[in-house]
Amino acid sequence: MSPEEKIIKIMDSCLRALENINQGNKRLAIGDLHHAMHKLTAAESLLWAEIEEEENNTS
Repeated sequence: MSPEEKIIKIMDSCLRALENINQGNKRLAIGDLHHAMHKLTAAESLLWAEIEEEENNTS
């Protein structure tokens, strides 16, 4: 999965969290935010890997 796809999933999870908060489902919102945090870490790692690869190819 690309970093861009991960970011879209992060945004979806955050929107679900907001919906859950508005519906009074705070525990579900926490779960959505937890998933978003893990996806964020993965997206960041993928971006760093892409940067490294690009820098190694230009050296």
